[in-house]
Amino acid sequence: YYWDFTYDGYTFDLNPNNSGVVKKFTFTEDSMHDSNLYNGTPQEYVIVRLQVRDEDHTAGSPSISYADKTIVVLDVLPEAIISGPSILGQGENGVFNPNQSHSGTDAITLYEWDFEYDGNPDHFTVDASSTTPASKTLSWSALTTVTIGLRITDDDGLKDIVSKSIVIEDRPVSPKVSDLEDFICGTDGSNCEIHIDEGESITFSAEESYIPTGDWVTSYQWDIDYQGVPANFNPWVPYLITDTCNTSQGHCTTNTMLACANNDDCPDGLVRIPYPSSPLDGPVTKYLALRAFDNNAQASELAVVKVIVDNVPPVFDPGVQPNTDAAEGQDYVFVPKVNDPGDPKADFRFECTVKPLTMLCNSLSGRIEWRPASNDVACGAQVDLRHHVVMTVRDGDGGEGQLDYWIRVTNTNGAPEWSTLDIPQLATVDMNYYAIAAADDPDAACGDQLDYSLIGAPAGMTISETSGEINWKPTQNQKGRHDFQVHVEDQDGLSPANWSATVFVQSSEETPILGCGDFANATVQPGKVCLEAEVIANPMEQELEFTWTFKSGPETLWINPVSDDPPTACVAASAHGQYIIQVSAYDPVNEIYSPPATCAITVENVAPGAVVGFTRTYNSGDWIILDGNMSGDYNGDEITYSWTDTYDVLNSTTSPEPGFLAENVASYHFELTVND
Repeated sequence: YYWDFTYDGYTFDLNPNNSGVVKKFTFTEDSMHDSNLYNGTPQEYVIVRLQVRDEDHTAGSPSISYADKTIVVLDVLPEAIISGPSILGQGENGVFNPNQSHSGTDAITLYEWDFEYDGNPDHFTVDASSTTPASKTLSWSALTTVTIGLRITDDDGLKDIVSKSIVIEDRPVSPKVSDLEDFICGTDGSNCEIHIDEGESITFSAEESYIPTGDWVTSYQWDIDYQGVPANFNPWVPYLITDTCNTSQGHCTTNTMLACANNDDCPDGLVRIPYPSSPLDGPVTKYLALRAFDNNAQASELAVVKVIVDNVPPVFDPGVQPNTDAAEGQDYVFVPKVNDPGDPKADFRFECTVKPLTMLCNSLSGRIEWRPASNDVACGAQVDLRHHVVMTVRDGDGGEGQLDYWIRVTNTNGAPEWSTLDIPQLATVDMNYYAIAAADDPDAACGDQLDYSLIGAPAGMTISETSGEINWKPTQNQKGRHDFQVHVEDQDGLSPANWSATVFVQSSEETPILGCGDFANATVQPGKVCLEAEVIANPMEQELEFTWTFKSGPETLWINPVSDDPPTACVAASAHGQYIIQVSAYDPVNEIYSPPATCAITVENVAPGAVVGFTRTYNSGDWIILDGNMSGDYNGDEITYSWTDTYDVLNSTTSPEPGFLAENVASYHFELTVND
């Protein structure tokens, strides 16, 4: 289906956009238009032609059929419309606009005004005309009713006339409120909302928007806290302006607050006031009202300004910045300063949302305290380490500010500390002697290195400068006691106290030898155990003195030596596990020591014992308590309780003291199991 909506009688306009079974079309010209031709002849109607094709029209001769329809398109008559006020005051300007006039799809080619139209089209007098819809500003000084007329002509030559009556009445003055810039609020309530920041002050000025002919303003009054009820208008005494002035007096003295009749006298505005009188905390909405009186004592309508005081979020003072460098082991302190024009400092709340784990952040003052440790230092493998701090401050009104910075911690050199001191007291002639004295350097991560040395060491004894390993092979003439010191220092010369050591050198032929005897690797029951060492060799055949030393175990043992012949000591061990004990001998006559014999014993884990204490006979209605507190574990382990209750009467089956109510005459049997 194809449509030609303006068929001219000659050629069918095959337009793909005009296809379809149903088609909407708008005629933009009436059928009487000069351009409407059919076979070259003007017509009073338009021809709409429909072309219909079937499917086989492409295979040879097309199958096509046509249908025509005649349509009379009527012209839309023009309509003149005047928009503007119907009531004006004396001398008040009114704006009258013809721009809502229309003539369908036709163009309006002429706008004509009659400013004293009497309602008779034949008497229409053209006072002003234009080819575009230009508005007219008119005013009248007499108290009367006037009529104006508007005549329009469209491009078909059709015309329309409309009239509008305006009542000119005696009205009071109409003041405006200005902020000395772009804001102007009048008594009509338009454009009367203004935003200011909390703590901000703004100057408002009274200006006239209308003064009737022959009248003048005698006073302006402000209500700086207007509550919305005109009858409750409360003039602000400091700016209650009652001085009379008019254009003939030419007064324009803002510092004495004299009012003037028009802006020609006071081009920078009339009565001015600062607002608010004291800083306001936002968010809050306040109202400011202005009224004026004329020489007839008529009060104006109120010009009411809605002042929205917006909250200003707190801002960290850029002049008080945190230190971005800190020193290891030294206190880092920062107290921020926050600027907020409307909120008191007491309302601020601080939070460090990002910070090092050990940093403290006071929520009331924002004070930051931190003592960086060695692992916070930026050095060595962590040379690029920085610590991120993000502090947020919030006021009581939902505003917040943020301080975001990074801290670099520099190294503070600390003295090394002894960590491993394994220096045997016994050395054997012509045998390799090995010891180690190692220290930890808190600044090792920063590349600090330690230097080890010996003071007063016997001849031939050496120490590694970097590891603290001591090596020596004493000779026959070095038998006896040797005292020396081990010294370590870092690259800055810091060092712990020298470690003093004593080594006794003896020959293997005269050294006593001890063994663990029967208690070597023995397994024993918890409780008191007596240990008997074995003297394997005593070349000098002198009486020996024995020393017992506890080295390790599940619990610390107190060793009680009871005999030197044979060397015997007793211990009380309860916790199960392996215990390491050393025994050594000393020949006081020849000042010879034996190497220590290291022995191990294992205390068995013994099952705990269950014991129940209770009275055997009760009366019906008694509360019966089963007491399992006498139960215990020989190894001292904690135990758990499990009661077998086939009657389902106990208040607990895992307590050491369960109970139940003896409601019936009966015999009860319970069983307690304890586990370690």
